[in-house]
Amino acid sequence: MNTDQIRVLLIEDNPGDARLLQEMLRHSAEAEYQVDVCGTLGDGLKFLELQTVNIILLDLSLPDSLGIETVYRLQEAIKTLPIVVLTGNDDKAVGIQALKAGAQDHLLKDNMNTRLIERAIAYAIERHQNESALRKSEENYRSLIEDAFNNASIAVFILDKDFKIVWINYAAEVYFDIKRETAVGQDMRDLTRDHIQHLCEDPESFTTWILNSYEQKDTDTRRDCHILPGSAYAERWLEHSSRPIHSGMYAGGRIVQYTDVTDLKRTQQAERVQRILAEALRDTGSALTSTLDLDEVLDRVLENIERVLLHDAANIMLLENDKVYIARQQGYINGTETEKSTKKNMPLQEAAYLTTMLSTGASLISHDVRIDPQWASSEESHRWCAYLGTPIYLQDNIIGFINLYSDSLNFYTDIDAEWLEAFAKQAAIGIQNARQHQQIRELSTIQERQRLARELHDSVTQALFTTTVMADSALRQWKVNPNKAHSLMTQVLQLATAALAEMRVLLLELRPQALVQVSFEHLIQQLLASLKGRKQITIDTEIDTIPVLPADVKMSLYRIAQEILNNLVKHSGATHTKIQVKNQPDKLTLTIQDNGIGFDLDQVAPSQLGLGMMYERANIIGANLQIESIAGQGTQITVTWPYEMQGELTNGSG
Repeated sequence: MNTDQIRVLLIEDNPGDARLLQEMLRHSAEAEYQVDVCGTLGDGLKFLELQTVNIILLDLSLPDSLGIETVYRLQEAIKTLPIVVLTGNDDKAVGIQALKAGAQDHLLKDNMNTRLIERAIAYAIERHQNESALRKSEENYRSLIEDAFNNASIAVFILDKDFKIVWINYAAEVYFDIKRETAVGQDMRDLTRDHIQHLCEDPESFTTWILNSYEQKDTDTRRDCHILPGSAYAERWLEHSSRPIHSGMYAGGRIVQYTDVTDLKRTQQAERVQRILAEALRDTGSALTSTLDLDEVLDRVLENIERVLLHDAANIMLLENDKVYIARQQGYINGTETEKSTKKNMPLQEAAYLTTMLSTGASLISHDVRIDPQWASSEESHRWCAYLGTPIYLQDNIIGFINLYSDSLNFYTDIDAEWLEAFAKQAAIGIQNARQHQQIRELSTIQERQRLARELHDSVTQALFTTTVMADSALRQWKVNPNKAHSLMTQVLQLATAALAEMRVLLLELRPQALVQVSFEHLIQQLLASLKGRKQITIDTEIDTIPVLPADVKMSLYRIAQEILNNLVKHSGATHTKIQVKNQPDKLTLTIQDNGIGFDLDQVAPSQLGLGMMYERANIIGANLQIESIAGQGTQITVTWPYEMQGELTNGSG
């Protein structure tokens, strides 16, 4: 023991006992003691308010306090000092009561001596210090645990072996809108059935799973719980998990945890929406490359918008001068599904929400169209609650609008507007492609008409004119030279027959559907019949019976043959040609050979003689085109189409 002075407060009302104890401690060889004496408990408490001591020696029989109550009163006032109780009765029960009340030791006055009192004081001080240190450590640990659990984002329930809740943290109170004093003492199963399940999106499924896991003592499986927003708590995604308690006063119980995974779920949801958006945009882009039909493209745009942006109705409006019309639409109006297309022109000025987008060039959101002045004169203000619209730009000009409607108020956000703008850009591309295709078709129609007009002039008209001249000459020769007249009439018949064949070809050209319906062999025969009347040329043919071909294959082969024969008539100077159409097991072969002047392939540009167009038509259907020509020795052109391409092309009639 150290040699520092030990200050002792003796609360004793018997002066003789007090002097005796003072004398014992004054002659101690172990330590230096300072003993202060107070005759009552009240005086002792007042003394302690002013002075500091190391230990209190307490008599249980005092004028103002008697028995074990004296220890309780002193402990209540002073909790930081060790107490040794002095009694005159050899009663173990009193000693045990004193220790339970907080005293460190008790001594019988009749048995006290210096050595005994010194040891009691030393042990009491040491024991009290150890207990204080242990108590402080426990308090620090408990405070640390409390802070850790209460400040964590994990809701914690501690259950005993009977599923009774013995403790919950602050997060559990917040997440489930329940007070700690209400939850503690309840059966966790009852709390789940009566309260927690009603906060969940799928209450029955979740509760069944929880109760089964409790019954089966399952502490390994995890499950998500979607807490719907309420007036006193926010929307959350929580992951339920639990672990057993193996030792301690709650052994056999479990710690139930609900981890907040809301941010993770929202990130996953955002990623899923972004993936759907990308897929929808990709699908719309595929539509733009697979069709040039405007209605089909706009329908696909609306279908993909529906995959990403929730709405109850949608339409695409297009601008024509100062009017708009609904090109395509989908959804429900007054409980009836609308037609996809309604060609109803409406002056732009009648729709203030459209003129707003036209002037600002930006998307427009209306959270409640019923009170929005921009919708005051619109029929939609009586049908819908919320609106989202965006203009469709073609280069720098607005050519239309995409409009979405919802039955719910405050439905659309700025993010929704950004996504709708992405679809508007694709719709603009589709509209531009469709319009350009229409213009090309109209131009092609004009060019085809001009070509047919040239054909009529170059072949049929000249043939008819020649026929008229020869018929007139034959009539004049009829009586003078009958043989000459007969020869002329024979030529007239040949010319008329050729002109008729040429007219049939031209009539087929004027009716493209008829070209599709006629067999390939017949089309070739028609071309050859018209060729015979246009030029004195010997034609040999070998034409097999050809199976039904896809329409685009037949038309491409026909156009290639037509171009070859036109070149033969106009440029080759040939007097003989041979045409073969061979149906082989794996392929169809078209070969046209002549004895004309030929040409050097290296000296002829692809644009000349229609060669570029012939190669392009062959490539489209997967055919192989070969040209062999030698100057002065003629030309042979072969087109080979493999039947294996049949499955990759759209079937048509032969």
